[in-house]
Amino acid sequence: MGNEEEIREFRKRLLKQLLLRLTQDVGEPFNTLAELNEFEPKLSEEDDDHTKLQTLISRYKDLLELATSKASSSGNLPSLKNINDPLAQTGMPLPPYDEVTLTTGPEDIRLLQLLPGTYDEPIVCNLFQIDSLTLYEYEALSYVWGPNENPSVIYVNDWQLAVTKNLEMALRSLRDENNSRILWIDAICIDQTSILEKTEQVGRMGDIYKAAKKVLVFLGPESETSDSVFQFFEKHHLPIVQAFVELLFRPWFSRIWVRQEYIRAAEVPRLICGRRSIDF
Repeated sequence: MGNEEEIREFRKRLLKQLLLRLTQDVGEPFNTLAELNEFEPKLSEEDDDHTKLQTLISRYKDLLELATSKASSSGNLPSLKNINDPLAQTGMPLPPYDEVTLTTGPEDIRLLQLLPGTYDEPIVCNLFQIDSLTLYEYEALSYVWGPNENPSVIYVNDWQLAVTKNLEMALRSLRDENNSRILWIDAICIDQTSILEKTEQVGRMGDIYKAAKKVLVFLGPESETSDSVFQFFEKHHLPIVQAFVELLFRPWFSRIWVRQEYIRAAEVPRLICGRRSIDF
């Protein structure tokens, strides 16, 4: 086994042990070294357990830095300060991406299997790789990432993965209680810590969405107004929806200055088509 491969296998074992031991010994799940650095024990400094916990955390920090570092030409393992920083590349993908690697094939992507569950149960998924966009039928998600603060935790290939609250809400909305669902979601199917992978995969997104069985657009949580709109479209079915979309593709809606002209109007603007008009 070569030096690089030995370090890779050693690192994977360390990370798996670290995830379990941290939860058992500290009672807090950690996804990144940054979270571990910011962790403050909820004990007084006079408490004997405080010193023991600080020592334990210090050992874990050293272990995690060792486990997430790449060998240099001299064989040493340099320190890595923040494994969430895309600029702090280790040269080796972190879990779960190290177990589901991509090649340079033109159609090589990852897909996500969203496992069944009730709305409130933890989100559990399987991530896998394919080398052809036609190998599986999948649905591609279009959504807004939302703020990165206070992320939610989901489980991917038995690893904890932090996602935004909006993506968590989308996954809960999409999950079926009885059947799994195959999805492509950029934030999960692309290793966000790898600049090279993001560059390659983003360049394929047009083909990824084109090959999808269906594109799912997640607008956010339900509201009284959104329910009214959906009920309207459900009653009037596809012809009305198609007519409305066709209307939105008229040249006026593609003009750059439309937003400014519309928003600055003193009263609700009136939409006119030939002799028909409505306040819009």
